[in-house]
Amino acid sequence: MGSGSAAMDGAWPGPAPASGDYRLLWQGPPPATGFVAPFRGRIYQVVQRMSPTSAQALVAYDADSGVELWHLPVAANFTFAVTSTGVVAGIPDSFGGQSSPAAGGSVWDFHVVLLDLETGQPIWRSAETYQLNSQPFGAATQIAGDSVLFIDGQLTLVALDLATGRERWRVESSTPPPARCNCPGVGPAIAGDNVYFDNPVTGQIVAVSLSSGEQTWAVDDPVERTTAPQGGAIITGAIALGATDQGVIVNTWWLPSGTSTGTFGLLSASDGSPIWSWGTDKPVQDFARVGDAVIVITRSPGETDWHLERVDLATGKVLERSEQTFKDAFYLRLLYLPESDLLLVSTPETNELVGVNPETLAVRWTAPVIADCRIIFPVLPNGNLACRTQTGLAVYQPATAQNEPATPVGSSR
Repeated sequence: MGSGSAAMDGAWPGPAPASGDYRLLWQGPPPATGFVAPFRGRIYQVVQRMSPTSAQALVAYDADSGVELWHLPVAANFTFAVTSTGVVAGIPDSFGGQSSPAAGGSVWDFHVVLLDLETGQPIWRSAETYQLNSQPFGAATQIAGDSVLFIDGQLTLVALDLATGRERWRVESSTPPPARCNCPGVGPAIAGDNVYFDNPVTGQIVAVSLSSGEQTWAVDDPVERTTAPQGGAIITGAIALGATDQGVIVNTWWLPSGTSTGTFGLLSASDGSPIWSWGTDKPVQDFARVGDAVIVITRSPGETDWHLERVDLATGKVLERSEQTFKDAFYLRLLYLPESDLLLVSTPETNELVGVNPETLAVRWTAPVIADCRIIFPVLPNGNLACRTQTGLAVYQPATAQNEPATPVGSSR
């Protein structure tokens, strides 16, 4: 599910892609590792930079030419966010220090910063330090109005003022995570004044007020947790949250190819009670909110291929089922583009991507075949596609007579 909106509901900004063939516009240097964010003529991405000070750097590229405009060492496992005010990122506590734990370490301190879009220079740096750990970080940095929200490695939910970096409030876990815990916090998912997150140590889904940080309710989550036979590490099952006006969508299938059971349902915004819930025999790969419905990619017992279903958000009843099916894959992903009312269905393993009418669930666009393109990201405002290849980031443009290919970065005509 895409993190394009603070609700974590699968919505993503950007127009629909163009039909037809594409050709390479430019390709960045390897290796590129993570999240890609196009914004106002630039593309921002975390890349691997081996140096004495940092193994990861946030890089800003010119979206048309691929020229690197600036880069800055950043803390590993903290997802950056791009806004009209600047880029929110995490940097090591010493600014020039390590971005991940030293050998044998598991926790390190970082600051949150707001970086100038043009230069990458810090506009502000948080007075407080926060902690990350060496476990995969499942929480996304979210922007809700004039607030920055994130969950750190100690499972503390934090709200900062976007303009100043001042901490507005924090919600600390009643039980700190143990030293060995494969249990990142999930969220925050935000709708209106409600902020939802999952605390894997207490085993609860928690709702707090965006304006004050005061807890509204907390209910037990439906996630299984086990202890590893060697070392005693706590291993928590997967959970995904999506916020709506009615409450919070909860999906514990997430990666159903490797999960034997799970649940999918909607909890009430007022008290966390179930509004509706599906049984445990119908896996859900991913979901995206579209108006008063939620689109899911699912399959019935005994089926091997997946299909789309449009589900009434108020009742959980299936309204429509797609004729199009999708071959079994480890993770099928949904992204909804509100500007063009198009639902993208992607298979990262094979790079298959189709666009679906969210009302009828009929396919109306199929992505072109691009060699070595492993993951296609939503298109840029000018119609170009951003693609993560085996060697790095690449940008493709529609192949028209008006579009002459640019010289790839690092090459000459």
